[in-house]
Amino acid sequence: MKAERVQDRLRLIPEWDAETDKASDSRGSRSAKKAKVKVKAIRRVFVFSCFIEAMAFVDRVADIAWEMKLSPGIYVCDDRVSIRIPGGSAELTDAHFDLAQAIDDLVA
Repeated sequence: MKAERVQDRLRLIPEWDAETDKASDSRGSRSAKKAKVKVKAIRRVFVFSCFIEAMAFVDRVADIAWEMKLSPGIYVCDDRVSIRIPGGSAELTDAHFDLAQAIDDLVA
């Protein structure tokens, strides 16, 4: 997914952050290296009133992710849930952003 498209999709889910990976692009001369930024994942932290509420949310996220055939990283600490949706070996796709939106809809 091109950087412009990533930015457009991120505007629709403003609570999510992009996790970037800078890589060198050495097309052309050896001395002229241009930094290229690739978004490798999106992430967000959710805060709930208690651990039980956080775990119920995680169960709902797992159901949605399973249906979409995606595997987000989910970390729970007390009343906080951190979710990271990686692009995997490929780039992020619309499906990754659709999952983020579906997760946001759970807490809307």
